[in-house]
Amino acid sequence: MRTILDKALSRILDMKDASGQANHKLAGTLMFVNGELKTINTFDIYENVVYAYRQGDTDLKAYVIKTLEVFMPETGLYHLDDGNLLFIRKSASHQYSRSYNGLLYCLRIVYSGKSEPCSIPMLYKLVNYQHRNIAVNRDGYIFYWDECIGYVKDENTVVCTKDLYKQELKDWSRDA
Repeated sequence: MRTILDKALSRILDMKDASGQANHKLAGTLMFVNGELKTINTFDIYENVVYAYRQGDTDLKAYVIKTLEVFMPETGLYHLDDGNLLFIRKSASHQYSRSYNGLLYCLRIVYSGKSEPCSIPMLYKLVNYQHRNIAVNRDGYIFYWDECIGYVKDENTVVCTKDLYKQELKDWSRDA
């Protein structure tokens, strides 16, 4: 009899029997295990268990599988719990990937009018998993992906600092 984990891995990897390939293809990726984002280590298909790390933990823990879903964020801006933004861009050369792997994505923290590279732990600080192309960070700077294109002067005024993005900013401020 097939376990929940075996069925989920077969669906994710698009294989009839995924038991032999799951550990090789999905180890080190981020996945939603029972609704929580975790870093995958190994799978035990026969016991219906995944061994994974929770954010901030160094101890490997076993989780009995109720649900297993991939984490494949779309390119765009995501809000963090501290009010800043996280820009995520997937590498075009790795479209075949089955779940999030740090080697396949570019992560940049966006704050105070600039952006800098950051690491995987920032993903655990996402408020939700809905992306945007244009967003405002907590300091009032407006970003189009990882580039600052303007700022909010007051509640009725948006100032564009890059002429190339003037129309996008105008459309965004009208719809906001």
